[in-house]
Amino acid sequence: QGLPFKLKLTLTDVNTCEPLSNISVDIWQCDAGGHYSGVGDGQPIESDKGTFLRGIQMTDNNGKTEFMTIFPGWYSPRTTHIHIQSHLGGRTLHTGQLYFSEKLVSRIARSYPYNNTKTRRQTNEEDWLFRDFKGSESVVKRIKTMRGNRIGNGLVGEIVIGLDPNEDSKQAHH
Repeated sequence: QGLPFKLKLTLTDVNTCEPLSNISVDIWQCDAGGHYSGVGDGQPIESDKGTFLRGIQMTDNNGKTEFMTIFPGWYSPRTTHIHIQSHLGGRTLHTGQLYFSEKLVSRIARSYPYNNTKTRRQTNEEDWLFRDFKGSESVVKRIKTMRGNRIGNGLVGEIVIGLDPNEDSKQAHH
């Protein structure tokens, strides 16, 4: 359950501004209640075969890929975010998180099923990762409604991410 959310990504080379094709992009996020698939109390659950709200797509010749998901929830002590990793061959080029404006998250937090979450929502500025790793540069700012002008119909978010295909991620998760 949750608000439908289409995430459109464009990956470009920071050196040439050219699109980066054939990049593997992984995303993962919590559900509307703040829970991840395959994780319990922050530890992997070996018996949980669930892979909800996790996905991998390849960028096309224009450096574009998209994911159909839901708008993520939150958990303590984190703000609302989506994890992202980009890979080229066996290398991890980028590890990061995508964030959302406080105004948007606050509006969504008042709607079902997000309003059933018992965990206090952290703002972007309260989140140490957002503050310490320049999260303001990873806010998905281009967001529109899917159909009509009603947020309940779902949202489409677009972001362009510049990567250096010659550098490896300093925060790579293996």
